[in-house]
Amino acid sequence: MNILKRMIYITVFLSVLTGCAKRGMLVKSGKSNYKTFLKEYKPLIDIHSLKGNGDFEVNTKDNNFFGNFSMSYLKEPEKWTMTLFGLFGMVLSEIIIENDSITIFSSLLAHPYRSSLKNSELEAYTGISVNPRLIPLLTTGRIPLPTKEYPSSCRVKNKNLVEFLFEDKTENISFEWDRREKQVSYYLLQEKNARNHFEVKFSGYRATQALQLPYSITFLSKGKDRAYLKLKYSYIGLSTK
Repeated sequence: MNILKRMIYITVFLSVLTGCAKRGMLVKSGKSNYKTFLKEYKPLIDIHSLKGNGDFEVNTKDNNFFGNFSMSYLKEPEKWTMTLFGLFGMVLSEIIIENDSITIFSSLLAHPYRSSLKNSELEAYTGISVNPRLIPLLTTGRIPLPTKEYPSSCRVKNKNLVEFLFEDKTENISFEWDRREKQVSYYLLQEKNARNHFEVKFSGYRATQALQLPYSITFLSKGKDRAYLKLKYSYIGLSTK
């Protein structure tokens, strides 16, 4: 009887371990993991200026179009510009984020759109629900670090992958960090008590002047309507000074 009990105990114990291995081990707070992440990640995102170009595709409820883009970013004075080109190099629109303002020039608009970042209605013009303050970072392959000092929890998926979760009263933010490759694979923002969520996926990392940057970035907006923006870089040049 004792042998049978031991066998049952061992079976249950192994089942629990197997389940944890599949789901990943949840670690409350995860301070040490996050401190290690910050130490490794901050030097990778300290970019002074960046220029790039490539292909884009936008898909919203009402529109689907594609073409080429060029993008420039300057840390000081802070300025980000993206120009979208259609067939035969025709300029479709130009978006400029400078200091605390956003400007959109487009042949589809009777007048340029200008607004403060706080009051911007960018989704109405792009179909993508995204905080404009995050655009300069996310389009250059970097994530905005949460203002909270430590995550609410972290999930150690395996020896290399760690997922951090930050929770507050209005939204949850999570992202996944590959400790071996020194890469972030996704950034997810979910509104609490709502179906809306915004996700950015990073892939196709390449070494660019001693930094690893993603050459493929996909923005996914899910809520009442689903929309996405895909950026695929052909060239990236940067300065860290």
